[in-house]
Amino acid sequence: MTKTIQAYWRVLSEFRSASLVCLALLLLAGLSEGLALMVLIPVLNHAMGKEAGLPLWDGLINMLGLSGSAALPLGIGLFLVLGLATAMAALLADLRRVRIRAEVERVYKTRIASALLRMCWTPYSQIKAGDVHEAVMLDGVQVASGVYLFILALGNMLVAAAFVLIALCISPWATAVTAAFGLLTVTAMRIISRRSTPLAHALNRMGLELNINVMEYFTNLKYIRASGSQPATENLITKLFRRYHDTYLRFHMREPFVRLISEGGAIVFLAALLTVNLTVGTESVANTLV
Repeated sequence: MTKTIQAYWRVLSEFRSASLVCLALLLLAGLSEGLALMVLIPVLNHAMGKEAGLPLWDGLINMLGLSGSAALPLGIGLFLVLGLATAMAALLADLRRVRIRAEVERVYKTRIASALLRMCWTPYSQIKAGDVHEAVMLDGVQVASGVYLFILALGNMLVAAAFVLIALCISPWATAVTAAFGLLTVTAMRIISRRSTPLAHALNRMGLELNINVMEYFTNLKYIRASGSQPATENLITKLFRRYHDTYLRFHMREPFVRLISEGGAIVFLAALLTVNLTVGTESVANTLV
């Protein structure tokens, strides 16, 4: 994992400016979304006939000299502006990320093609045509896809940090409880991931074995037909596809159950948090929900 992160970090260092702009836009989108949700607290509390329940909002209202009812349009307006800002920042970040992906793919395809064109003939003649095609056409795509997801992961980490800071301003105790639940969920996911790792390795080995055998069979098809080995070859290919099918199902059939556990646990946690807040808590329901 560490080597993979270092490899993608080196790639991003070549596109530092564009990557920083993309990450800044993702962080801006996260902050705008968090602030928009924060603005909902006084609006919801006002609708339920309660106080704003947010010191920052009370300070803003007092500074502007507005009353509780007069501040309601301001809250709705801020929610609208911040929501639109979130959508616009996310759009610009997505466009920037797509541009980075396209640029990385172009650069690495060009580098691989140039390296192969300058390669000595003797070692080049020992490479299969399929491997050359894969290196030129697919490897650059894989690198670009990895960079695209790596930037998204970094952006999500920044957004998560912004959400934590905003949540601490809203309700420190609810944030602490939520963080504990998140840590428990991550631990459970890590345990499930470790148990799925052997299946992932088996699936990769099966895919590699399948690709090699299919290439060998169809490259030497005329010899297979000449020797009368076509039925045996069909039987072998069928068995390979069946083994890959079974391994694929064993690996991916766990995903729906993991999603069920994650989403079901979140619903149970939210219900428990609301119950505690309604029975013994002192904060408003709007604070807890947001």
